[in-house]
Amino acid sequence: MSESLNLTEILTIVQDFITSDGMINSEHRRFYGALREKLNTHNGVYYQEQAKDFLFSARIEVPELDDVQYDQIYNVVMDRFTLTERLEEKARMEEDLARNARERAQAESRAKMESEARIRAEGEVKKLAEERLRVEQRARLAAEANERSIIEEKERIAHEAQMKAHAESQAIIEQERKLVVEAEMKAQAEAQDKAQKIIDEERRLAMEADKKAIAEAQLLIDKELRLAMEAENIAKAKQIADEEARQIQETESKRLEQESEDRRIAEEARLKSEEELKALNLEKARLRAEVLKIAAEAVETVEAAEAAEAVVKDPMEKEFPDIPEDL
Repeated sequence: MSESLNLTEILTIVQDFITSDGMINSEHRRFYGALREKLNTHNGVYYQEQAKDFLFSARIEVPELDDVQYDQIYNVVMDRFTLTERLEEKARMEEDLARNARERAQAESRAKMESEARIRAEGEVKKLAEERLRVEQRARLAAEANERSIIEEKERIAHEAQMKAHAESQAIIEQERKLVVEAEMKAQAEAQDKAQKIIDEERRLAMEADKKAIAEAQLLIDKELRLAMEAENIAKAKQIADEEARQIQETESKRLEQESEDRRIAEEARLKSEEELKALNLEKARLRAEVLKIAAEAVETVEAAEAAEAVVKDPMEKEFPDIPEDL
């Protein structure tokens, strides 16, 4: 709401304007007198709309006052009514700019904290990736060592089986030779039936030896199959581990690409915020200068009003400032 002025304040504003160049013309003098008479018909203070009516009423009684002169007087009086509003509006604008600057500073601070958090997270992810690579390397080395151990064990078992089979074969041959010699010797000393028994026993021993060799060979084959299956399982596990490592690497690559994009967007937002903050600081400086100028003008106006009021004894008593006769 606009402020109010009393009669003395309005007449003082008009008088100061029409005498500002050290002289006064006849149109101004007659308008001043007509305005004083109009204002004297009202008791109390004057609000903006009332002042407009009195100014216009006085303008009608002084037709020789042209539009330019009247508009100048009218604007001076209206500016005095709206001075407080304009100062308050400027103050609000400056406060809004300061608040926006604080909010942008807070946003930049949050962006900085988020960026630092992302950097720390990247460091943790990098450590995890390095640890994962070390684990995979140890697993791969262990699998390779286990595979070599299985191959070496298979070769050892096969060699032992071969040596054992050869030894047993030699033993069987030697036993058969001995049996043949003994049979021959017994054949010479015993009847034909005893010789047949020896031959039958020889066959039985040979068959048992064959069965034993076959059973041991089957056990060896079963063990080799079991070792082969274990080696195959290890190979499959290694393949699965390699596939998981590849997927992890792809996921990590995508994440790094996304984080790179996020950093680019954050950097663009930071640069934009800096530009906006610079523009706001410039606008704030301009508004501050304008507010200081208006404040200075207001101080001059208030000082003039206070000087006029200093001569008033009663606030309700009307005073009529007279125009100097020598102007």
